Amino acid sequence: MKIHLINLSLIIAIILAISTFTSCEHDSLVLYEKDPDVYFAVLANERGNRGNDTVRIRFFSLATDAMYVDTSFVVNTTGKLANYDREATIEVCPTSTAIEGVHFQAPTTVTIPAGSVSGSFSVRMLRAQDLQQESKTVRLTLLLVPNSQFGTDLQTQFGNVSNPASLRSLIEMNIFANDMITRPAYWGDSYFGTFSVKKYLLISDVNGWPPSFLDGVSWEGRSFLFNGVPTVNQIIAATRMLVYLTEMENNGTPVYEDYLDEFNNPVRMTMGPNARL
Repeated sequence: MKIHLINLSLIIAIILAISTFTSCEHDSLVLYEKDPDVYFAVLANERGNRGNDTVRIRFFSLATDAMYVDTSFVVNTTGKLANYDREATIEVCPTSTAIEGVHFQAPTTVTIPAGSVSGSFSVRMLRAQDLQQESKTVRLTLLLVPNSQFGTDLQTQFGNVSNPASLRSLIEMNIFANDMITRPAYWGDSYFGTFSVKKYLLISDVNGWPPSFLDGVSWEGRSFLFNGVPTVNQIIAATRMLVYLTEMENNGTPVYEDYLDEFNNPVRMTMGPNARL
């Protein structure tokens, strides 16, 4: 009985303490308030991993009459909802090498509709003739800047909290564009071996995929989507290519690269060490 009385006394004391705390006037509570911020939504890939603050467009993978690519972006906001439309301000960074009207067309604002926490806008990258020049790649850097309705205090985010190198900008977006064949973003030497234009195009042809697939992009009409390239897709592509090269060699018609070695001998096309039959 003594133990029960002690427990009862303890329960009563706790109840009284809670009652005393909750009886305080609400005016004494300090509420945190902050002006709303605006930031670029994360570009996600097929695996659901957070992407980055950069997209790449290679016009060579499009039809010859495709003269532009529309790239869509989403802008998110923090803070309370508003019952009226709001506008976030977009500026072109002065360090951009892309020229407005020649290489791109972009808006200066993005509308956040009433009752919404996000808005979207498109940037049109133009297939300018100078992009076909050797080693010619232009960069367009878009910045979200503060205005009377939004701040930009939320500026960075880790794509992977365990990897400091994955830090990405939330207020800056980079778009690179060219019209020449270069090493794609998802070319893994361990699967595909040393990069060459001939091998790149042959891998695309053998797999029946557009050359842009190793850049982690897909095309819907002329719209750009960022998807990423899962490792399993790289393995599939490399395995199919290895099967093709093996069959060609067994038939007495080995495939050679489009360059010679240091002794001016043909170089047989090979895959990386992780490409296995």
